[in-house]
Amino acid sequence: MDLVVLVLITFVAATVDCALGYGFSSITVPVALIFYTNRILNPVLVLVELVINGYVLFINRKSIPNIRWRVAPILIGPPRSPSILTIQHLTIVTMLNAYLLFRFFRDRAVP
Repeated sequence: MDLVVLVLITFVAATVDCALGYGFSSITVPVALIFYTNRILNPVLVLVELVINGYVLFINRKSIPNIRWRVAPILIGPPRSPSILTIQHLTIVTMLNAYLLFRFFRDRAVP
């Protein structure tokens, strides 16, 4: 029964994620915490997110050379200061999200 509930929660979250671009974990975690403890839920969601992000990376593999310079700070390594690290990650995530939204809506016609 619990597995069926988790599958339904992840299915709804994935549907909303694909349709609206809203975060998969932002929908799944609050609802799934009703049924599972945080200790069980976190490792499972990390694996699910890894598979989803790997799939998206595979689908958009032709765009990797275009955004390589944006990902370079992550590959080089984060700075030592936590405040700079937070600003750096926030900047990278914001730029990557903006790029993905641009790619998603670029070929769509406005009704």
